Amino acid sequence: SFVTAVKALAAHYKKLGRELLFETGQETPVALLRVIEDVGGSSLGINLDPANLIMYGKGNPVDTLDVFGPYVRSLHAKDGLYPTDGKSLG
Repeated sequence: SFVTAVKALAAHYKKLGRELLFETGQETPVALLRVIEDVGGSSLGINLDPANLIMYGKGNPVDTLDVFGPYVRSLHAKDGLYPTDGKSLG
């Protein structure tokens, strides 16, 4: 399963003294948080991409901070526009 595979990756990264970060995007913040909680462990985190949340219509970046809390390890930004034609992103 996906959770089993991520557990193995997270364990490997932990041995290396690294973290495995998920980037926000095509899933809702609640769905991503559920995966992190199902996997468990301290070597998982979030790379918050506010533009992805907006462009994919998955959440408000400010509200997302309340959902992810201490799991946010990094953030990157880019510009983009909310899709209005249903055929393209950004």
